[in-house]
Amino acid sequence: MAEWYFEENGAQRGPVSEGDLNTMLVNHLLPPGTLVWTASLGTVWKPASQTHLEAAPQRLRPPPLPQVAVAPPPLPAAHRSALLQNPGGVVSASSSEWPSDYRPEQVAPHDDYAKWLAFSPLLLLVIDLVLFANGNDVVDGPFAGATPFLGAWGSLIFASLDARNIYRSWRNPKHRALIPFVLLSPIGYFWRRAWLLKKGFGYLWVWLACAAFYMVVLGAMMQRA
Repeated sequence: MAEWYFEENGAQRGPVSEGDLNTMLVNHLLPPGTLVWTASLGTVWKPASQTHLEAAPQRLRPPPLPQVAVAPPPLPAAHRSALLQNPGGVVSASSSEWPSDYRPEQVAPHDDYAKWLAFSPLLLLVIDLVLFANGNDVVDGPFAGATPFLGAWGSLIFASLDARNIYRSWRNPKHRALIPFVLLSPIGYFWRRAWLLKKGFGYLWVWLACAAFYMVVLGAMMQRA
């Protein structure tokens, strides 16, 4: 399997596998104009958009056989001189905007923890129903504070895990604050998350619907208590 190198902030990165580099491009972790190089390109670095990378199918592949490392040619002189003239790290509009010290070990992006947080009112409802079925007053009884306590800590835990995955999957390159917004309730966290990822407010609406259903069922239990 060919090894690839790519340019980031005027510096050479790699080697990485073709699948990993393609994943970064498809998920917009690298801009399409990123300069890339592999042995088949000879002595020329090309923008990723002028290669087959983004069209490569995503599939499981065996690890590469041991092979002699091939050193890439130096980066174009224009990029090196631009980096010297701009120590801030942004070489051009096509280069990455990540700060030079932003280098967490990349993990696969997922929204599992956000889903748990969105449906957390239903988890609290199950706890209240179990307590109510065993003859406990969920409002004034000895376990009245159980679900608010679990809800507050559960929201903080799920939000922390979700924010950590967003950062480590390179979806928050500027490391903008996320976790403090959960103190405004999950509404604040999901609003901030949607603004950061530009993915809409779907999880916010799910949480609001689950919270409304929880309040309706809780009111019915209070009337029967």
